[in-house]
Formats: sequence, structure tokens, C-alpha cells
Amino acid sequence: MFAFVYSCDKKDTGCVQTEKERAILNAVADSVYNISPKALNMVQYGLKNAKDSISYYEYYIQLAKLYFVKAKIDSTLYCVEKTMNFVQRQKTSPRLNSLCADAYETKANYYYHFYQKPDESIVLHHKAYVSLMKSDNIDFAPDVCANLADVYQLKNDLVQASVWYRRALFLVDSLKLPATKNVTLYMGLAKIYQNLNDNKQAGYYYHETEKYFDWLQPGMKVYYLCNSGNFYYYMKDYNNALRMFNRMKSVVKRHYTKEDVNNYLCYINLSDVYLNLGKLDSASYYINLAEPYFTENKIDIGVYYSKTIRIGLALRQNAVNSINGILKSENVKHIDDQAIVGIRNRYLQDYYVKVGDYRNAYLNLKQSINVDDSIEKKRSYMRASEIMSRFTEDT
Repeated sequence: MFAFVYSCDKKDTGCVQTEKERAILNAVADSVYNISPKALNMVQYGLKNAKDSISYYEYYIQLAKLYFVKAKIDSTLYCVEKTMNFVQRQKTSPRLNSLCADAYETKANYYYHFYQKPDESIVLHHKAYVSLMKSDNIDFAPDVCANLADVYQLKNDLVQASVWYRRALFLVDSLKLPATKNVTLYMGLAKIYQNLNDNKQAGYYYHETEKYFDWLQPGMKVYYLCNSGNFYYYMKDYNNALRMFNRMKSVVKRHYTKEDVNNYLCYINLSDVYLNLGKLDSASYYINLAEPYFTENKIDIGVYYSKTIRIGLALRQNAVNSINGILKSENVKHIDDQAIVGIRNRYLQDYYVKVGDYRNAYLNLKQSINVDDSIEKKRSYMRASEIMSRFTEDT
């Protein structure tokens, strides 16, 4: 790997980027983001023709991002560290702050995606945000806020996640950016309020997302339809849940191969919805498609959910004698997803009552109440914190 080394002083016009140069760099960044076959050639051309050191490193950090999407871990970190070392040797400027923010963001994603270190990632996202707010590229600040919110949400810190999603919305509005920039933020907030059991707010943000559905990339369409389908399912609005999962099935069929996991995620959700609508033939059809995939690929939560639906089907078909065999055939480790565990407990409760096993019915009910109480206590705390956070921001 080679590198040009230039200096940038007060007389160097390269310290200021022209609109044409920015447009070219943005085109390269887009090609890297979309993993275009021409991305590497475009980056290398930019490196070779860079007129000054800042221009060079602006393309060099794109090389780091290209290594990142191709999972070349060592090369990603090498390029990021070299860029940071360059920035630290220069006198600060808006353009250098933009470059610095790019480096921080790439390193934040590196730590999270390759090493699952959310705390390190959060620190770096914060640094990127501070740098970007003092840069000549502030239009990208909402993206950094959204990345920060995503990591907070994955850490289950829903309060901070909502703070940063709303910060992103505020910046999109105040910077007069296209309204389409809001759509992924709406999805993030919808998921947060769904987890907080605030159905009114969740429904509002899902409704706002729907307005921009045609603008979404296929992966985001699937994410939106799956989450909104689950939203309706847990509200027991099974007809709307079915509508969303059928739309999801259409998108997956159009854009994904038959082997893709999204197909089977869709099938298992459809099966449970049909079960709750009393359409047992359709429920059986879709669980027969989904369960073998999860079993063969040893996806425990998929196997657990499949067996849960089998229990529900056996109850509806008056085949309670088969349920003990279903449970014995499961061979699944502990499941952390309390929502899926809640569905299992609901079906088991009906089973124990039906066979007259009132002791297990009582123990199952007690466990469900304890889990619900624990979840509700956490939700109450998070809701209170989220309300106080919003009040503080408004003040």
C-alpha cells in the first residue's frame, strides 16, 4: 500500500473543497456504501489524483469503509488509525472535522460489528457527532445520531435511543433536509415505543413510516413490515397483522432467494397469526414450511417458536395427547426473548387447564405474572425516564 504525503497550510487552496470535488467524493462514498463493483477503482482513482493531503485522506477513509463492508478487519483499522494520526497533526478546520468524524464513525462501526463492543462504539459515535457539528458537512449529523440511537437500542437503553432518534429528527427539520431522511428514524422510534408498551406513540411512528414505504430499500421494507406486523399481533389485531405479514411475504419473494431466512421468519409469523384467527389449515401449512429450516440450521428461538405454535395447533385440533411429545422433542436451550416465552406460556396455560393439571397451570400462571411484573416495572421506569428526558429537551 502506498500513500502520498502533502502538507496543508494557510495558502493551500486544497484546504477548501469545491462543490464539484464534494460531489465527486459523495459519489465515491455512495458507491462504497452500495458495494458497487466499481467502488475500489473509484477510490483508487481518487487517491491517485488527490491534489492535497486532505483530499487524499478523504478518499483514504473511503478505502477503510470499503474494507469494512468486505470484513477486512485489520485493513479497516489500519486505514482508520492512519487517518486519525493525520488529522491530529493538522490545525483544526471545518473540513478536517468532517474527515475526523468520518474516521470516528468507521471505527465505531468496526468495534460494534466486528467485536460487539457497544460501549466503545457509543464513545466514538459521540466524538463523531461533536466533530460533525463543527464541520462543513453537518448534513450528515442526523445519520450519526441515528447510528448512536441504534447502538443504544441494541443495549436496551431505550431512553437514550429515543433521545438520539429525536435529535436526528430535529436536525433533519432544522437543516431542511429531505423528509425521506426521517423514515428510518420513525422506524427506530416506533420500535422503542412498542417495547415501552406505548401503543399510541408506536402506532403514530409506524403510520409516519408507511408514508415513505415506496422509498425504502427492500431490507428496510422487510424490517418495517415485520415489526409493524408484530405490533398488531401483540395488540391482538390479527387481521392487520396478517395484512402486514402478507405484504412482507410479497417483498421477500420479489427480492430474496428461497433459502433466505426472511422467508422462514415470514412463514412462522403467518402461521401464528392464522392460528389465532382460527384458520388451522393455513397455520399448519406455514409451520410445515418454517420448522424444518429452523431445525436444520439449529436456530433455537425458531425451533422454540415452532414448537409453541405446534402446541397451539394441537389445542385447537383437540389433539392434546400429542403436546407432551412436542415438548420432549424440542431440545432447545434457554430462550431470552420474553415476548416469545410469553406466547408459549399462554398456550401452555390453556393446555394444563384442558388436561386438568391445575398444579402446573398454577405454576405457569405464577411464572407468567412474575415475568409480566418484571417487564412492566422496567417499562414503567423507562417510560418515566423517557418522559423526563423529553421534558428536559423541550425546556
